[in-house]
Amino acid sequence: MAKIGFKKRVGALTIELIADKILHIKLDSDALVTLEDMHGYMECIREEFGGEAFANLVEFGSLTNVTKEAREYAAQPESNELTIADAFILKSLSQRILGNFYLKMDKPVKPTKLFGDIESAREWLDHILLSEKF
Repeated sequence: MAKIGFKKRVGALTIELIADKILHIKLDSDALVTLEDMHGYMECIREEFGGEAFANLVEFGSLTNVTKEAREYAAQPESNELTIADAFILKSLSQRILGNFYLKMDKPVKPTKLFGDIESAREWLDHILLSEKF
């Protein structure tokens, strides 16, 4: 199992283990996150952590966007087998609109919430982890 401080670049994502059971996923600014990026993320988690589930702190860059295919895939049960919860840190109004659309239309299968800052997102993930048995 990887240790805290593990960091790996996968497509438009940088994945870092920042606490036991919490991954910080930074999405490149100006990037368009694709289905290929999502598949790369899943492959990395399986290879590096042996199928262990994590809470994800997903930080969007200033102009990050996500394709429809990647967004739909992210909400499906098969793409969430290694997910405890997702906290999205959004930087712009357009990202917030897309995030609300994702929550209402794609209906993710795991607890998912939108935030404007890392601290609030981290507190929510810590609360989720404390309330679950892992």
